[in-house]
Amino acid sequence: MTDARNTEHPHDAELIAYLDGALNPAERASIIQRLSTDPDLRNRLILLSGGNRPFRDAFDALLAQAPRERLESRLAGLPAVQIQPARHVRAAPRWGSLRAIAAGIMLFLAGLGADRLLSSWNGHSAPPSSVETEAESDDDWRRAVAEYLTLYTSETLAGIPTDANLQGRELAMVGEKLGLRLSSQRTELPDLSLRRAQIFEYDGKSLGQIAYLDPQSGPLALCIIADGAADAAQQVEQRQGFNIVFWSRNGHSFMLIGRAGIARLQNYANDLSGRLAG
Repeated sequence: MTDARNTEHPHDAELIAYLDGALNPAERASIIQRLSTDPDLRNRLILLSGGNRPFRDAFDALLAQAPRERLESRLAGLPAVQIQPARHVRAAPRWGSLRAIAAGIMLFLAGLGADRLLSSWNGHSAPPSSVETEAESDDDWRRAVAEYLTLYTSETLAGIPTDANLQGRELAMVGEKLGLRLSSQRTELPDLSLRRAQIFEYDGKSLGQIAYLDPQSGPLALCIIADGAADAAQQVEQRQGFNIVFWSRNGHSFMLIGRAGIARLQNYANDLSGRLAG
């Protein structure tokens, strides 16, 4: 009899085994193939990858960056609707109105695109303000990557078996989605162990992540998004305790992110920029 898991979405247990590097090469290749064509499955994998990581710290950082004044001014225009307590519930909610719930939700989502959500609630697409510049929009994906990478530890990557053939297929799959030629030779970096290549989706665009393990500083990632950006020289920044080097070339934006020193990341970026240009 054919196992239903071969024709349906993988169970959560299989996805967790994939994240833990516990699948055999054939099973892992099957998951990779499904991830390449199923955005819902990729989103489920992202949720499961958090596990028991310190979400609270990451969300506290989001809350600290939330545009509170702008959100609260828009919330003030929402009607206050009293919530009637349910008859068969032992403890009634303590919130007095939908506005209180909406405030908590929207502040929680502030770092993940709450402004666009609020604009749609107003019934029209609001034009960007002078504060919401194109540069701010362009760096949203780097913010999202940095927040997600806070969930990684060295142990996250150390347990993944190094299979050159499988890594080659992962890189080819990611490269196909991004419109780039990716291979082990083009992406290898001195003193780092390449552990995994994955494809995600951000704001409707393909986002590839190539994860490395640095024995000195822990997880390090090369992330690429096919965003049609104009060519731009290397710049550096810091987010969530990570050092970042980022640049754009041939319609793709690149970033190297990790806790390695800026000078070291810049050397890696120079090397990769030349190899990935063709």
